[in-house]
Amino acid sequence: MLPRPPLPRLGRRTLLLYGFGIAIALFSLTSFIWSTIQLNRIGSNGWSTVNSKAQHISKGSFSSNLRRSASEAINIVKFVTYGGMFPENHHVENANAIIDNIDLDSNTKDARKVDSINHEDDESGSIIPFELSVNHLKLITHAPGKPPTPPLPKHASPSVPSEDFLPVVRPNEVVFRWRHRPRAESAVVDAARVKAYRIVARMFGGKVDGDTVLWDSHKVVLIDNEHDGDLPTSIRWPAEKELDIGHMIEWRVTLWDMADQPSTSSWTKFAVGPAKAEDWKGEWIVHEIDMAKFHFDRNSDACEKWYARRPLPLFRGILPSHSLQSILHDDDPLVSALLVVSGLGSFRTTFDGVPLSPSGPIDPPFTDYSQRVSYRGFDVTNFLVGDDIVGSHVIGITVGSGWWDHRPITGLAKPELLANGPSTVISQLYLTTASGKVHVTIPTKGSNATWQVSRGHILESDLFTGETIDLSTLEEMDGWDTSSKWSIAGKKSSPRQNHWSLPVSFNTNVTQRERREKLSVMANALDKSEMTTRTTRNGYFASPIGQLVPSEIPPILPMERIAPDEIHDLGSGRWLLDFGRAFSGMLHFDEGLPQPIVPHNNTYPRAHGFGYANEKGWPFITVVYGESLELTTGDINRVLVAGMGLHDGGPRHRTGPKGAQDNTFCFPDDHDGILTQKDVYVHTSEVLSNSMFSRARQSHFTTHAFRFAEICCTSEPPANVHALMYRTAMQEWGTFDSSMWQDLNDYAGIGKGAGETVWATAPPVLTVRHMQHYGDLDLLRESFANHTHWLEFLNREFEQGMLEKGYDRKLKNYTGDGSGLGDWLALPVRDTYLTHTGFYMAASRCIAYISNKLGETKMRKKSVLLAEFLRNRISSLYLLNGRDTFTYPMATYPSTPGPEMSLFARIVPGEKRCAVLKNWFRRRGETWEGDEETLFLSELDSSYAELLAKEGVLIKRDEDYFFSASQWQGFCEGIFAIRYALKTLSDMGYHNIALRKASGIGFGTTEYMLSHNATTLWETWWRSEDLYSRNHPMLGAFAEWMSSSVAGVSVHPTTVGGRQVLFWPRFPKSATMLKFASAIQGTPVGDFAIAWRFENLPEDRNEYDSALVTVRIRLLVPPGGSGMLRIPFPTTKMTKIRIRHTSAFPDLYAARDEANRKCINRRKQRLGFNWNWEYDRQRMKWYAQRSRKSIGTVCDSFLFSLTPPEWSEQTDITKDVVSRTDTKLLAGLYDLIVTNWKLEKEEEGNGRLGNIPKYFHRNFDPGPFCNDTTSFDWHIDDATHII
Repeated sequence: MLPRPPLPRLGRRTLLLYGFGIAIALFSLTSFIWSTIQLNRIGSNGWSTVNSKAQHISKGSFSSNLRRSASEAINIVKFVTYGGMFPENHHVENANAIIDNIDLDSNTKDARKVDSINHEDDESGSIIPFELSVNHLKLITHAPGKPPTPPLPKHASPSVPSEDFLPVVRPNEVVFRWRHRPRAESAVVDAARVKAYRIVARMFGGKVDGDTVLWDSHKVVLIDNEHDGDLPTSIRWPAEKELDIGHMIEWRVTLWDMADQPSTSSWTKFAVGPAKAEDWKGEWIVHEIDMAKFHFDRNSDACEKWYARRPLPLFRGILPSHSLQSILHDDDPLVSALLVVSGLGSFRTTFDGVPLSPSGPIDPPFTDYSQRVSYRGFDVTNFLVGDDIVGSHVIGITVGSGWWDHRPITGLAKPELLANGPSTVISQLYLTTASGKVHVTIPTKGSNATWQVSRGHILESDLFTGETIDLSTLEEMDGWDTSSKWSIAGKKSSPRQNHWSLPVSFNTNVTQRERREKLSVMANALDKSEMTTRTTRNGYFASPIGQLVPSEIPPILPMERIAPDEIHDLGSGRWLLDFGRAFSGMLHFDEGLPQPIVPHNNTYPRAHGFGYANEKGWPFITVVYGESLELTTGDINRVLVAGMGLHDGGPRHRTGPKGAQDNTFCFPDDHDGILTQKDVYVHTSEVLSNSMFSRARQSHFTTHAFRFAEICCTSEPPANVHALMYRTAMQEWGTFDSSMWQDLNDYAGIGKGAGETVWATAPPVLTVRHMQHYGDLDLLRESFANHTHWLEFLNREFEQGMLEKGYDRKLKNYTGDGSGLGDWLALPVRDTYLTHTGFYMAASRCIAYISNKLGETKMRKKSVLLAEFLRNRISSLYLLNGRDTFTYPMATYPSTPGPEMSLFARIVPGEKRCAVLKNWFRRRGETWEGDEETLFLSELDSSYAELLAKEGVLIKRDEDYFFSASQWQGFCEGIFAIRYALKTLSDMGYHNIALRKASGIGFGTTEYMLSHNATTLWETWWRSEDLYSRNHPMLGAFAEWMSSSVAGVSVHPTTVGGRQVLFWPRFPKSATMLKFASAIQGTPVGDFAIAWRFENLPEDRNEYDSALVTVRIRLLVPPGGSGMLRIPFPTTKMTKIRIRHTSAFPDLYAARDEANRKCINRRKQRLGFNWNWEYDRQRMKWYAQRSRKSIGTVCDSFLFSLTPPEWSEQTDITKDVVSRTDTKLLAGLYDLIVTNWKLEKEEEGNGRLGNIPKYFHRNFDPGPFCNDTTSFDWHIDDATHII
């Protein structure tokens, strides 16, 4: 056994937001959908079972490791809400790990040095506009993770696309937005507000002073002697200025500061696309054989038909040179060329052999395709000007299955309920000449000689299970999308590859209404006898295709290229790649794959086989993906996400017997009992060469959740291999529509097709939060009818539906865990009645909020009364037992959510608030005997178990050890109550307890996940080796608490358009828990930021819970924004709070760049979480292993590195803080000094399973938060506490 060196101590009281260094994928109930937040950018090392450098941790040093002193300042990570492409756009930074800058849009980078095109070079305005968007979409010039261009065909065009994403809008739906920031060294008084703005829009390629200007708003004054207005949250294109479909338009904005000095943005552009069905000259086209498989006279089952539609088709269309020449003339040359394309399931487009975008896995975005399908626009002007104008041009479209033609497999997920049909595409090309005339060319048409279709090189494609690529066909068909390989189409269609024939038009006999009624019947929203349509039994049964609309959200793009941290030789030609953190995407082989080898005895490792290729004698290479390792075997754990549930348990985990999936419908071959994320590269030709795998690059129409990848079987690992991390490219939303919100999990709802009340209420809640963040009144108007329709449905069906689901009106027999998902993945009993009724109340509040903003007085009054009625109903029932515990009447055990949600959402009456709060602390934890935890303990050395019990991680009863779910030293809550618990504790004076929950160690904590090598959040608190994901958003709701409470900045509850934030830092009682934190809150106005830290801490750490210290706080408010400052109540009468501000803005971006650079260098040193559990497969024992990681590395905020030229005199605001009066801050940089802040010892309570008697003692004073009961009512403008 290897020696066990000592390690630095890891304190039980240290806020292990090492754990929050876990990449958090958060679906927040705000307008931001937070994508995976990756912090372990460098990755971890040394924990793989094949790492020969692994070091065991001695028992003694392991114990001290768990008790590391809290002087290790808390590793609240800086995590970027990858809501956007730009970290400066919206990210939340907490004293810690930081990611590299991402540059996607030239506007972002160029905004730092204002573009001088067509405006004066000496512009010196204090407010710089940047991040211009139209309909919330930004031009993306280059995706930051874009891989090297693959080898192009010999006759491919030398031209390149202008951008990776071009926003496309409908003519009557053009809305401009932008953000702004202060110029370095500009006077604060000048940069305080935007005084005026001007928008100029021109034809693509035109000049600002020419006749190509389409619209000039001229200088719009907001502030002068007669006006005092704020900059609008958005500017609409004037209705009287008609836009032509096919045009591309450039635009820019100029802002004037309070000194009347201008700053002008770079030019950006968008395109105007087709809006109505009659605007489309093209039609959906299909391979004839694929269309035939959807005819009713075909008797084979769905799986046979699915395989018969493979290999997937390729489509191509030609623009003959004579057609182009007939359009273009010397006196009317080409100005722009806009190609619009869509494809189902997914598509990628080339022009003359050159890829137009690196998107693909989910393009178009997932919608109900029978209702609405998005299309993309591509600027192909570069390919049709200059020398390229001569000759013919070819459009190529490659398709994948996507969500449209997915493998018809059964499982926990229900893909059979999705719209379904054969792979199909639609396209047309707009050519605009200098005269402004637009020509629509080569539209897709069935049986038209300008378009052809053939089977291609993708043998199989599925979003979940991966892609199989035929490299022989790829090589044979090289140049298929160029004019040099164009050939006359065959007269008959063929299933053979590289056989070009004419496509046919997409056809179906199923109407929109029939499909909707079928879904309604399946969702129990409609009785079959009530259907008004007859089920189609003749003709074609593919789902109808809905309306075509421009892409309303940014595409899924490669946002990062990640090199492997480690590559391990597993033997027999199998290579394990560890990328150090989990994400979604696939591998990219920059130089192709090496030659395959056949393992000993032709026996492939599990899941790496390809039986059909073996039979044919074809060489192949497989890539298997996984989020974690099955440490007891050393293989990748092949758990597949999205609730498919198709896993037989593998070699150790007996979820099902071996062969349990053998009879699963359409289960893939060669997956060895576990539905697997797997790509296959195969060479099907009899002619072999040493370079036959050199063309392999990546799969395109699948996306894998993984940290690890196994490649098999090659004699050496691939050279220059990277992972491509794919995610949504921006943070802004497009439009939102809830008209088809029928969650088909009707078993969990109230019936009638409602689905689960919580999920079905998400659209109105998200709409309100969107208004809070973006101020988009148009969205409120467009969605108002749909949201009121949902509320009317609840009014009509809720009472009876709840009765039918077994909920008595007085909850006489209710014991929790009724019909409904409730606080999903919670460890205690789930109170489903509370979530059902609480979100019914939330729907009412949302309609009240929206009605108020729209001036719908009648609906506002009605919904306010309904919301209050529901609040009172809950309160009366949950206070019925007279114990002020706010639980259902017959509750004998703690349930969730309960007091935490009811307190946060202002359901508890104000006069009962503090009684309920105090009684909440009576709750206790409970032991946990999950399968994996029990198995772990059975193979844990007893000396380790004794140490863990001593530290409170394990509970010892007699001679047995148990893990436990702690109420106050960890998490037992589910996906909702996590946030409610933390926010309620912090907001109501118990931030120290919230910190302790978040900093807990052992089961039910992020430390537990990290100790098992997590780099992203798991789907569950418990370990799962056979179903649940290791890279999932479910438990990520505490992310918002980290920025809003731990650091102390959030969008103000009553603001609109993100104009105002709430600065409310909460400090721990003791510096042993936490010493500093910081965050950045991005808004449409600009970036707000906060950082705080303890200063003058004593050298003796024993005094960290008793000393008088100084707290320093830095705050940043951008131009046009404001902040409400709320400081914690002073701890002593000696405490003084003073504030000062700068007269000028320092260079914020230079400071941020430098802070990022320093942090990245620190993270490369792997100064974060430093140990994990490892499995000795020979001894069959777990042991603690030393392994330095980047995740959790401490970094400093840029705010403390700023050195302003001058500070103002200090102003004492102590009286305002004592009287609980918030201080309003306008644009500027602020410095607060809190002196004589008294540190205190943290409240211990009764241990891991215990409660906190001090806080529920009848004589305990809960503090100033209980003084004013009237402040606890929900206000109609409050978007935060709706639910």
